[in-house]
Amino acid sequence: MTDGFKDKDGKFRPTVWSPKKNGIKKGSIDSSTTSNNTKYKLQEYYHFDDLSESAKEKALEDARISFADGYNNDFIDYDGQIYDSNVKPHFDGNDVFKEIRPVSYEIDGNRGNDYVQYDLDFKEGGEKRLMKYLGIPKSLQDKISIGFRNSNDNYIYKHNTDIVFFDDDGMEYITYGNTDDKTYQVLHNAEEKWYNLMDNALDGLVQNAQYQYSDEAMKENIEANEWQFDKEGNVV
Repeated sequence: MTDGFKDKDGKFRPTVWSPKKNGIKKGSIDSSTTSNNTKYKLQEYYHFDDLSESAKEKALEDARISFADGYNNDFIDYDGQIYDSNVKPHFDGNDVFKEIRPVSYEIDGNRGNDYVQYDLDFKEGGEKRLMKYLGIPKSLQDKISIGFRNSNDNYIYKHNTDIVFFDDDGMEYITYGNTDDKTYQVLHNAEEKWYNLMDNALDGLVQNAQYQYSDEAMKENIEANEWQFDKEGNVV
């Protein structure tokens, strides 16, 4: 028969044994002594849903600290996707780039400082697919190429990955201040659409981070790992 006790609601709670060679700690509910005088105590444990509200709060906060200490960015940056569902067909960066996982980002809650950066390399045919999405006409597509630039630590504030357009001679097009030139207007509009795409990617990253640290996500993590607690909410 399994050892245990009934809680205040009449539910049966099994117990686990933990050796304490220096005697029984204060508050233990029972004890036993082996032939070599090693002392043990019976320790009650609870599942998360059985904890009091205050104990649940402690358990969730401890889970958040453990999650942060584990540098679980893998769970966050998977949602830093380059994607636009407002166009048909939907624009998916997976069809354009070899890798669209962020290489650097900041999401501290101050949107003026938040950013996301990528190390982007086109798949075969990806450059033309991006040009089409950005609204660059076919008559111009063969005359330009696309590159990307990330601000570095020399900047006061980092910002999202920039898009850069080059002509046949490798010279960078300036996409502002030339409102009378049709090419510059097209590329300026393309640049703005790219910036919106980066802002959407950053939004996805922020939203996923907020969820990953939410009570709901912490509870899912607790249940998935089958954590058990004492009645104060400490993991046992």
